Amino acid sequence: MSTTNKPFNQVKAWGILLSAVGLLLLVSILGLAVGWYAFSLSELETIWNRDPETTHHEIIVKIRLPLLLTTLVGGMGLAAASVILQRVMRHRLADTGIMGLTEGGAFAACLVVLYKPDAAYPWYIAAIGLGTIVLGAFNIIFARKVRGGSLAVRSMLVGAIMIMVLLGCARLIVLFTDDLLNNVIQVYLGSSGAVYENWLLPCFALGLLGAIAVIAFKPSTDRARKGVLLASAVVVIVLSMGAAAAFGAIAFVGMLVSLLARRLVGGSEGWVLAVSTVLGAIVMVTLSIINRTLAAPYELPLYVLISMFGAPISLYLFYRSLMNPHKPTDGEH
Repeated sequence: MSTTNKPFNQVKAWGILLSAVGLLLLVSILGLAVGWYAFSLSELETIWNRDPETTHHEIIVKIRLPLLLTTLVGGMGLAAASVILQRVMRHRLADTGIMGLTEGGAFAACLVVLYKPDAAYPWYIAAIGLGTIVLGAFNIIFARKVRGGSLAVRSMLVGAIMIMVLLGCARLIVLFTDDLLNNVIQVYLGSSGAVYENWLLPCFALGLLGAIAVIAFKPSTDRARKGVLLASAVVVIVLSMGAAAAFGAIAFVGMLVSLLARRLVGGSEGWVLAVSTVLGAIVMVTLSIINRTLAAPYELPLYVLISMFGAPISLYLFYRSLMNPHKPTDGEH
């Protein structure tokens, strides 16, 4: 885990960032074109000029484009939240999903589906926010009371336990609510790859701006450091809320892309944040494409796809972390 000790090469970093942006544009085009109902590139070029009442226009403009935008900014938000959390926890394996934040938000939304299925959407926003905050606070409080190991490792272990408990509760909900089964799965497991709501894009945008501000600000006093710590907590909560609403109980993605970004560019946290956000968007758009094509016309739960690939990699990285204790770099204070 000591790869960031290499000399920082700004030219190389710019090349990696621009290459990642180019790849993101490519997968975004594929995200619009690929699916059970596929379009050629020539059809995509002319789609905007067609009659808004046609099926093509409905699929691209009113369904795939909003979901693509949510997936893009959602992937960026997941990556940014993990970078900020890693900075605060001083550990590169910290992740909002592993620590139970997105799990808490998704489970709280499931409770609203169960007990108030006809509720207005503000109820879901409030439930997701409350679930995220409660699980996050419980994690930190309980992890601080446990002795041995770093706070980050204890928080991840507490998060893993909470995830198992909530996952068991979610299974009970599914067993006894057949009439709400599809809604529960969509809310908790992210069955459609992403859920679009009008408030999600502003939520992610606000969180991303906050992440940039937190990384850019260099506190010089204890009071300023406490302010940055509080702002970091708010940023992580806002982005975790958006991720839970858009993707359900998602984990691993933010941690994996931030680790890859550190290996690629190293350097300051600003570069890690920039590259991580682009990589996070690429990963989530790619997963959404796989999700709607692998078993078309059906869709696999996003939770399953990410667990299949992310869990083994995360287990390996966690093992590496225990074998090679993390030393904070210049960007982590």
